[in-house]
Amino acid sequence: MGVVAGTSFLAGAVLSLRLKVWAFIPAMFVASVVVGISAVANRVDLWSVAVAVIVALTAMQLGYLIGAVASTLFDVRSNCEGAPSRSSDAVERPVRLRHREGRDQKSVTANF
Repeated sequence: MGVVAGTSFLAGAVLSLRLKVWAFIPAMFVASVVVGISAVANRVDLWSVAVAVIVALTAMQLGYLIGAVASTLFDVRSNCEGAPSRSSDAVERPVRLRHREGRDQKSVTANF
């Protein structure tokens, strides 16, 4: 049961870094199917299957919550003074702008 809880917790934390809550719902369904199939394959009784699925889903939701909070804290930290941010890692690239007086195009370099 501890392996199921630990794996589900880590999966929830990882999924919180990339998925929104609505995309997390199908992931929970897949996790419950996988845990249920593995419990049935091990010939466990129905109550143990139900408990394993509940433990997996609860651990996955806790992992998602803690991962989302940690993600928010890391984003706030990266925007502090002196810390590198994503905007400071911008690459200079040419941008085409249309000149107002004429119809010719002019290349300028801009940071994005």
